[in-house]
Amino acid sequence: MAPSVLDYFIQQASRYPEKLAVVGDNKRLTYRQLDEASSALCALLLRRGVAPGSYVPLVTLRTPEMLIGLLAIVKAGAGYIPIDARYPEKRIQDI
Repeated sequence: MAPSVLDYFIQQASRYPEKLAVVGDNKRLTYRQLDEASSALCALLLRRGVAPGSYVPLVTLRTPEMLIGLLAIVKAGAGYIPIDARYPEKRIQDI
């Protein structure tokens, strides 16, 4: 089986924990910070009942938090449904 995006991320975080991983919204996160934040959110998702194979809507803008959420969902074994937070509320609810 080919390595996944998560496999590549874990490899990078292990090799370069203090290197800059993401910059945006006046935030700078290292691979370690991104890994730790996404692992914490993953644990919360699992406690809240997100199961492997399920789908989780991710309503956000393109920010460092989006990457934390995306990685957390994938770490939980779930799929994510990206939803732009700028969509009208009705459209978000319909999705």
